[in-house]
Amino acid sequence: MRSGRLLFVSGQVCLADGALVAAGKLGATVSIEQGQAAARACAINLLAQVKAALGDLDKVVRVVPPGRLRQCDAGFP
Repeated sequence: MRSGRLLFVSGQVCLADGALVAAGKLGATVSIEQGQAAARACAINLLAQVKAALGDLDKVVRVVPPGRLRQCDAGFP
């Protein structure tokens, strides 16, 4: 969503080539490496949405750190 000079992007999922990179709980059915790959895919998808909305990533002046959500096993640190 764009509001004036601000762009809000949310709800990215870990899709790559049309398929989920990982599904399940980190520490249970998803390894740390798979979780890292999933986070990378989310970041790439987020950048793609920003570029689609602005036309050029050079127009980005500042980034507010995103909220981080993860689904992990109860015993995961």
